[in-house]
Amino acid sequence: MKQFNNEKNNTSDQMQKTGSWITSLCSFVLGILLIAGLGGCSSTSSTATTKFHFPQFETVVLENGVTLYFVKDSSLPYMSLQALFDVGSSLDPAGKEGSAVLMFEMLKEGSKNRPGSKLKEAYSNLGTSLSVSVERDFASLRTKALSKYSDQATSLFVETITSPEFGKKEFERRRNSQVAELERFMESPQVFVSMLFYFNLFGKDHAYGMPVPGTLSAVKGMNVADIENFYKSYMNPSRMHIAISGLYSESSKQILMQKLGALKAHEGSNLKAKTFAQVKEVPTKIIFVDKPNMAQAEVRIGYQSMKRNNPEFVKFQVANGVVAGGDFSSRLMQEARVKRGLVYGIHGSPQGLKEEGPIIFAASTRHEKISELLQVVLQQVESARLDGVTAKELKDQKATILGQLPRSFETTESYIARVMQYKLYGFDEDYLNTYVKDVASVSVKDASAILAKYYRNTNLQITILGSKASLTPDFEELGIPIEYKNYKSLGL
Repeated sequence: MKQFNNEKNNTSDQMQKTGSWITSLCSFVLGILLIAGLGGCSSTSSTATTKFHFPQFETVVLENGVTLYFVKDSSLPYMSLQALFDVGSSLDPAGKEGSAVLMFEMLKEGSKNRPGSKLKEAYSNLGTSLSVSVERDFASLRTKALSKYSDQATSLFVETITSPEFGKKEFERRRNSQVAELERFMESPQVFVSMLFYFNLFGKDHAYGMPVPGTLSAVKGMNVADIENFYKSYMNPSRMHIAISGLYSESSKQILMQKLGALKAHEGSNLKAKTFAQVKEVPTKIIFVDKPNMAQAEVRIGYQSMKRNNPEFVKFQVANGVVAGGDFSSRLMQEARVKRGLVYGIHGSPQGLKEEGPIIFAASTRHEKISELLQVVLQQVESARLDGVTAKELKDQKATILGQLPRSFETTESYIARVMQYKLYGFDEDYLNTYVKDVASVSVKDASAILAKYYRNTNLQITILGSKASLTPDFEELGIPIEYKNYKSLGL
């Protein structure tokens, strides 16, 4: 069952060096429905009968390396433009953490043809705006407009990406905005503890160690030249994936191919990104970060695990879902919430990244229950590692995953966004089909073996954000070394 046909595109356009993918996904849809129907969960039974049709799409790789995706959907009254860049916060140079976020936000602040607020005004005149998102491995820009503005929106989108102005006044405003956002993050326990966990696990010298939006000191210390340097260093054609979907004009397609095909790689890159490295394992310890007056403690437990493209990632994802999937059937939810009332919710998952990312178990709880919560998590992980999963647990988990899958592709935009991400992580055009088959084929023996291989209760990084004054004596009786820190002295 193959859902993609990789066809050579022999058009006369000399900018194209490879062909197009024309997708035909009917067999895939049928596969999802049949496989999801195997599940025994009532929560997935409705999705098993949902009709869902993936759109066809065409891919063109230009000679300079820009990858274009065309997804025509004439049933829509609008068109969407998305850009995915192989440029994330992991490329932030040392001491310049926050560069990626600040640079992409600056793309909204004016181009060489429309400086200052003129660019925003141009988007507003088309009845739209531009959204930006930055992750550790990549960044994305999106906009959409009525189909009658297809050409104008496409030209504006390309202008935004290819000729930013980086005005000093706009930069200072954006930098101040990012500083304010970081200060807000410091006051958000859920966001801040996640930043702390990555910092504690990977360290400041690892590409995944520092917060995506940077640190207060780094952002405050940046200037326009830093952002221009980051742009020239990394925003090259080979890192660009651009998709146009919905009801767009053929001339919009030509605008993308011609204008983006004329791009050349920047010269003079002088930035050195941080490196990825295997994290040095240390004995299990708790880093308790004191933030006075917190009503509840935020708890994160984990360790460096695997890359997203690890051939065993999907098996681990399925098996882990039985233990920590986050729904009411998972073992951790049953034990920690239903039976003991320790938490409102608890989940754990491997973080799919280009390089070895962590698996993180996350929950919040009352300070007097931290000790019990930690014991529950460690016990459940150890039990799963030693005894594996049952046939019914696995059957229900596979049905849940496959039953929820079509919801991820409810719109043309969401579908092509996933396709672009798959390509960025190195998967081929058959990935979706492979994913469904991989999930469906996981056996009890496979799941149990994968948990035995990748679950562990040693060399754990445990990060807790809470109020030290609210701790009870049993916390220090766990037998795990504890390091206390004050959240204002962490340098984040």
